Amino acid sequence: MIYDTENIIGRESRKRSWIKNLKENGYKLTEQRKEILDFLSKEIYPRNADDIYRELKKKNHRIGMATVYRTLDLLSNLKLIHKVNIGSNKAFYLFPGDNKDNTAIYLVCDNC
Repeated sequence: MIYDTENIIGRESRKRSWIKNLKENGYKLTEQRKEILDFLSKEIYPRNADDIYRELKKKNHRIGMATVYRTLDLLSNLKLIHKVNIGSNKAFYLFPGDNKDNTAIYLVCDNC
């Protein structure tokens, strides 16, 4: 398997910065927030709250859907993650900085 070490190092650096920013804004790094951060930092595609909850629930029975929504809202409001609305009734979230020019195009199939 080939790894993009520059991208991995960049994500880890951004993750440390994210944790610092969270603490500087008076928020604790709870186990659930850390799990959401870890999950998003490894994803390359936007994920919605339901997807994030299902994936985390497989590993940790101590996380609730409301916690996922509140954490995603908090992180989005602090500009630590990107919230993307792409035409459905769900918001999608992604870890910032993956796109060098900070643009992306998302297509939604309305036929399936």
